[in-house]
Amino acid sequence: MPKRILTAGLVLIFISLFLLPSRVSAEDDKVVLEAMWAIRTLHRLSPDLPIRFVEKKDSPIPGFYAVKLLLTVQDKDVPVIVYVDKEAEKVIVGNLFVSGENVTKKETGEAQIRKIDMKDLEITKSPVRGPAQAKITIVSFSNFQCSHCLETWNTLREIMAKHPKDIRYVYKIFPYVKDKYSMELAEAVAGVVALNLEAFWSVHDYLFSEVGQTLVKDAKGEFQNRVEQILKEKGFNVETYRRILEGGKGKRRLEDDIFLAQKFYITSTPALIVNGEFLREPLSEGVINRFLEKKN
Repeated sequence: MPKRILTAGLVLIFISLFLLPSRVSAEDDKVVLEAMWAIRTLHRLSPDLPIRFVEKKDSPIPGFYAVKLLLTVQDKDVPVIVYVDKEAEKVIVGNLFVSGENVTKKETGEAQIRKIDMKDLEITKSPVRGPAQAKITIVSFSNFQCSHCLETWNTLREIMAKHPKDIRYVYKIFPYVKDKYSMELAEAVAGVVALNLEAFWSVHDYLFSEVGQTLVKDAKGEFQNRVEQILKEKGFNVETYRRILEGGKGKRRLEDDIFLAQKFYITSTPALIVNGEFLREPLSEGVINRFLEKKN
């Protein structure tokens, strides 16, 4: 009997050693958690911004670990290293030089650009201008109250006129989410999208006109009335539009676009994604030509 008990005990020890994790998970490791907290606090990062743990190892600083983390920031994954002492009480953030060499930079490596799968942008749910077979697809997260969005649209409109077969333009609604009027305005526009994707463009062109810009900025009470007038002039059913808004369909459609913007860590407008790449420079004909010249 004693031999059997001893054997069973050895088997349990073997299972513990070889089947259970060899180290505490990142979620339970105080050193890793301290590193994450330091980076989030130092850079004032949103709680929703993901920080991934890569590795923890001894650093050149006696008594400190080097914790490597990966921040996902819109279009790229940015690696960072934080030095945390083994009691998780002291944190050092910055570049460590040893004998003149930047050890931190060497260990960190370069940021990796992420390309977005265009299928994840749910293009078929949104208003689209331009042919489906166009060489360039531009997805714009935009706001009718944003002056830079207006400038971008005016530039793009001229470029599309020169390249009507080469550019497909997709509009996503992204208002100032903390501003009540901005959300109301965006919901009214989203109601038009829910009514008819083509109807949206009549409203879009009006709101990005000089008269329309005055309306969205000053005439709060008149906004929905003007939208309804535009729909009526274009032959769309205004009663159906009102039922869409009353039933919450416009709000749900707006929430879809806001959720998508947040999914890709978009915080400002205009945010342009061209063939899966975030545009990190002002839109221009030169930028478009560069994409047109790219080989598939």
